[in-house]
Amino acid sequence: MTDNAERSDEEEWSRLLKEEIIGVIPATVASVEGPAIPCGIVFATKVLILARLMNFKDIYFSLRTAKDRYYALQREWGRFEHQPASAILESKNYQCYILPHSNITHFHVEETGRFRKRCTLVFHTEKQDFVFKCATSRETVSKDLTWLLRRSGVRFSPGGMQNESTSREG
Repeated sequence: MTDNAERSDEEEWSRLLKEEIIGVIPATVASVEGPAIPCGIVFATKVLILARLMNFKDIYFSLRTAKDRYYALQREWGRFEHQPASAILESKNYQCYILPHSNITHFHVEETGRFRKRCTLVFHTEKQDFVFKCATSRETVSKDLTWLLRRSGVRFSPGGMQNESTSREG
């Protein structure tokens, strides 16, 4: 029984490593004990990969050089587009958390900055919420998010999200 479970976990991991990265939204995550932590919300075909930067050079670029330039950060993350997910998941430069599309019940984007364009992006699951800050307007993040989710095969509406492959089965 244990061998079958381990084998299915290994098969799932190898499938996950082969998934194509469709795009990334650069963001930051609030830290309890310090400043915001730069990360990327990586959209693959069946999962979101929340990749926290661990490399000092990438963190420095994100916080100092391109701090308020959403598109500069997006171009930097763009090197992963159309790559297998293993490019991020197996790299020591990122600490990753995997969130399947099927676990996300809904999401929303709120404008937070009055003069400087800022927004908050929240992914809701049944167990917890994932909150990110983005250094651009709500319209920009909403447009990018819509495009990335559609490319990932996720159907969504104001009532929630649904992966196309699971909607066909049901």
